[in-house]
Amino acid sequence: RARRCSEPGGARNSYMSKLPPAGSAAPSAAPDPPKPAAYGAAAMTDLVDEIQWSSCECLNAASKDGLGRVMKQGLRDQEDLLLESDADEQLLLTIAFKGPMKVHSLQVDAPSDGRAPKEVKLFVNCPSLDFDDAEGRQAQQQLELAAEQLGTRLPLDFVKFQSVQTLSLF
Repeated sequence: RARRCSEPGGARNSYMSKLPPAGSAAPSAAPDPPKPAAYGAAAMTDLVDEIQWSSCECLNAASKDGLGRVMKQGLRDQEDLLLESDADEQLLLTIAFKGPMKVHSLQVDAPSDGRAPKEVKLFVNCPSLDFDDAEGRQAQQQLELAAEQLGTRLPLDFVKFQSVQTLSLF
């Protein structure tokens, strides 16, 4: 739609229009607006690159390098790699991150031959947790694992896992 414009001195401009003048080329189409940043579950990524490996530990493990083997990409996908206890059925894993993380979910892969954990207690920001503490302390979340849950993403109570420096699994 054209309209008449006036300049401050009272002189009149020519008509202005959104349409190009006759005989001129149409302007190129405007670029598509940028896509909004992903948020929520769509923005969730694997945190393996955010792990501070030198500060991680696994108490009671049969192998000293077991934690890194079962968590690092490429290695963790091998079915024959297991993290097993050297003494009893208890393991205490402490995973340290390079900075505060928001943890949305986790996945536990285990054989279906009865060696999989039945229960996992999750503790946030308890870097010096030991077995006595883990048994007696209230966890941020406790997961009861059924065989059909193994190998699937398990959602966590996201509010309790907002600023995670260390995550301990017992």
